[in-house]
Amino acid sequence: MYSYWKNSYATFSGTTIAAVQVAGTITSIKVNVTTPYTGVQGTLKLHFDNPFLRLSDGSRARWDPQINLKTAALRTIALSGVTGTQTGDTALTVPDATKTWLVPDQITLKTTADISGEGAGVLPHFSVEFITDQGLNNLGSSFTCDFS
Repeated sequence: MYSYWKNSYATFSGTTIAAVQVAGTITSIKVNVTTPYTGVQGTLKLHFDNPFLRLSDGSRARWDPQINLKTAALRTIALSGVTGTQTGDTALTVPDATKTWLVPDQITLKTTADISGEGAGVLPHFSVEFITDQGLNNLGSSFTCDFS
C-alpha cells in the first residue's frame, strides 16, 4: 500500500493536478513528457508543491523538483541520481542520497500557471510514476500475528 502510484495527464483545470498517495524511501520517480506544452506561457513547470521528507538522520526537509513541461523527455529520479534532465528542470536531485523518505499525504502535483483556458492542442501530455520502498522486505519470510 502506498508504494506505487502512476497517472497520465492530457487535460486538467487550474494549477492543482492531483494528490499523490505514496510513502517510503524513493526507489524511482519518473516523469515522462510525451507532448510538450506549446501555449502562450513563457514557461510551464510541473512541481511537487514542496512536500516534507524524512532524511537518513531522521531530520525533516522540503523538496520541490520542477519539470519543464515545454520539453518532451523522460526524467528519472532515484537516490543514485537523475537521468534525462532537460533545460529548465530544477532541483531534481533528492536531498539525501542515502535515504529520502516520502511522507504520506505531502505531495500534490501542480503546475506553475493555470492553462485551463488554452486550447487542447497546446496542452502538455505527461505521466508521473512513483515507486517507493517501505522496508517491508526486512520482515523475513514469515511472521505470526495473534489477534486473540
